[in-house]
Amino acid sequence: MDIVLKNVKKVHLPVLKSLAKALGFEISQAGINQAKIKSKGFDAKAFSGTVKFKGNPVEIQKEMRDEWE
Repeated sequence: MDIVLKNVKKVHLPVLKSLAKALGFEISQAGINQAKIKSKGFDAKAFSGTVKFKGNPVEIQKEMRDEWE
């Protein structure tokens, strides 16, 4: 079973990759859309993509929660 994080900001992907590596989890998919959308001064290029962690969702969530505390 996997955990899928949606609407991941492009700037957070390197942090998630580092965190996954440090905790011993694998990111099986990291699709980041490079499309740039501007509307009323809002640049949506930072929003996009999903990150998928392989492994037990409960363990991944517990490890991530412990790491961020």
